[in-house]
Amino acid sequence: MIKSLQPSDRINFGKNKGLTLAEIYEYQPSYLEWAIFEIKDFKIDIEKFENLPAPTTIGYNKRWFEEIKSDLLKRIEGKEEFNIEMLIELVDKTDTVNPFFSVSEIKEMIQSGSSVEELENFRFPEKIREINNAK
Repeated sequence: MIKSLQPSDRINFGKNKGLTLAEIYEYQPSYLEWAIFEIKDFKIDIEKFENLPAPTTIGYNKRWFEEIKSDLLKRIEGKEEFNIEMLIELVDKTDTVNPFFSVSEIKEMIQSGSSVEELENFRFPEKIREINNAK
């Protein structure tokens, strides 16, 4: 059984290496969603994270990115028509900032005056919860 990571645990890989999971959750909850989905032994105590203050982020889209990934793969595999305009549309529907920036870069953008929104009543998507709980 995989140990559930806590908000105080630090991440030891990737663009946010060295940061606590609470800090990543605060600025980039989609990074935790990605880690749960992509990393076999990455599991968090979701309830403890959702009891933290609401995350503040730039560009977070509540639509789960895997739906977009699935749609894109179908089009690339030729099952549906595909062109560059469709790719742009798919990218626009996803978390448009977080894949390209680290938590540190997001903090810098906020400090320099970029507008942000608080994700009130933020909850991890059901699909992410299922994957996390199955580990």
